[in-house]
Amino acid sequence: MAEGLTQREAAQILGVSQPYVARLLKEERLRRLDGSKRIDPASVEEVKPTVGSRKADSGSGGRAQPAEIAEPSAPAASAAEPAEQPVAPLPASGWSELTYAEARRMKEANAAWLKHLEAQEKAGELVERSAVIREWEEIAQHVRERLLGLPVRAATRLGLNEEQKETLDALVREVLSEFAPDDARH
Repeated sequence: MAEGLTQREAAQILGVSQPYVARLLKEERLRRLDGSKRIDPASVEEVKPTVGSRKADSGSGGRAQPAEIAEPSAPAASAAEPAEQPVAPLPASGWSELTYAEARRMKEANAAWLKHLEAQEKAGELVERSAVIREWEEIAQHVRERLLGLPVRAATRLGLNEEQKETLDALVREVLSEFAPDDARH
């Protein structure tokens, strides 16, 4: 028995139809063993996480099954730390050496990633960066206003004289200036 796999065996391992295996071979996602019609088992294992789990007898009528992008293998990310985009990097040679199959795979992966992000946004797991910045700016402004009002409130409650009130005001402003960006100081 030869060491490679037949299209039928590869289809059974991948859980897809034989025509879909032929398509994977044509797209160069699966490799044949040198000088053989048999499929390299290592290439089947490489492709396995990226194809759908549809069985060959799923009622497709022998048509090729569309590829489904596998979920990232990393644990689910929290809302504060989004998952990294599961897309292969551009080849070192750049766009000019990109095969059709690689470009199509990248396109499918990017489309799946965008759908994933849209679902996260609809579920409330993602928020716009600008909205977060706006909210924190409002909070910081509110805290600043309350701290600037502290010397007057302290003077009223503690019965401070004008000099003590001005000293407390200067201390509060000094502390607030430490939090200001360099270009906003002075």
